[in-house]
Amino acid sequence: MGATAGRELYRRMTSRRVAMIAMLAAMAVVLFVVNCTFFMRWSPLEALQTIFDPGSVSRSLDSVVWSYRIPESCFAVLVGVALGMAGAEMQTVLNNPLAEPYTLGISMAAAFGAALVIGFGFGTSFLGGYAMIVGAFLMSMVACGAIYAVSRRRGSSRTTIILTGVAMLFLFQALVNAVQSLGGKEVSNSITFWMFGNLARYPDEMGYVLVLLIVVVLVAALFAMNMWKLSALKLGDAKVYSMGVDASRLRRNTIIGISVVTAVAVSFTGTIGFVGLVGPHVARMLVGDDQRFLLPMSALCGAVFLCASSVLIKGLDLSLPVGVVTSLIGVPFFLYLVLTRRRSLA
Repeated sequence: MGATAGRELYRRMTSRRVAMIAMLAAMAVVLFVVNCTFFMRWSPLEALQTIFDPGSVSRSLDSVVWSYRIPESCFAVLVGVALGMAGAEMQTVLNNPLAEPYTLGISMAAAFGAALVIGFGFGTSFLGGYAMIVGAFLMSMVACGAIYAVSRRRGSSRTTIILTGVAMLFLFQALVNAVQSLGGKEVSNSITFWMFGNLARYPDEMGYVLVLLIVVVLVAALFAMNMWKLSALKLGDAKVYSMGVDASRLRRNTIIGISVVTAVAVSFTGTIGFVGLVGPHVARMLVGDDQRFLLPMSALCGAVFLCASSVLIKGLDLSLPVGVVTSLIGVPFFLYLVLTRRRSLA
């Protein structure tokens, strides 16, 4: 009787978690459609008609929807998914509830790469408009390489990896400030605007969306292949090793995946903070720590958070980059986590 009751309880719990994931997926789809079709001088029905039948309403509406709204909405979903799942796995492998992708300094490294292009024009002679994206990505991978090298050292711990990331953060912050000082006021303003984060930076460029989609799918597959191993990390390294899992190698490979997907996302949109912190925590409140549910829920929470922020900007007619809005929402949430964490440790 006890075993039967236990199985029934597990079945109900699983069904509830699957239902929560399905609900968040539906919410993400609704927000995607709203972001594409609402808050224009045309009606939402006309915009929706244009999506399914281009040219049926007007060329102007076609241009707005297909060149701006759809790419922007795709970036909102994919960047939200990327940062959400990266944040969840970073909190898992570092065993730190306040960790997020930017903890490792990857976003600031990307900002430095973009700053070099904005301030000195590096790479523009042969890369043209792609120079900023390539520069941001390459510098992100430099930070990733430094962190990976430290993680491979014998005796390195989670604390060592976190401290290395913090060092990278301050190093690249100083380098960005140096470029701003040397470049003058106009360059400084351009770099600051890039760092705010903007989903509509590359209109009419669905090719960029495809690149981000491929990277997100590949990294998500990497995480999915190691779901039970990542869940086991909660038991501690000694327990994981006793189960035949190399915890250090798992942690290194996961950090590489986090670094790559974060670097690509940041290269296209600039720095968008707190999505990787808020999304996983909301997901954990809804479905717990089981990676089978936490990973997809974190990805969906990130997508919903970023799409909702984009919709809020349009609905309130705010002339703000989306990174500012996510930070305004995320900072109070971060302080709440810090305070509750402190009480739990007291």
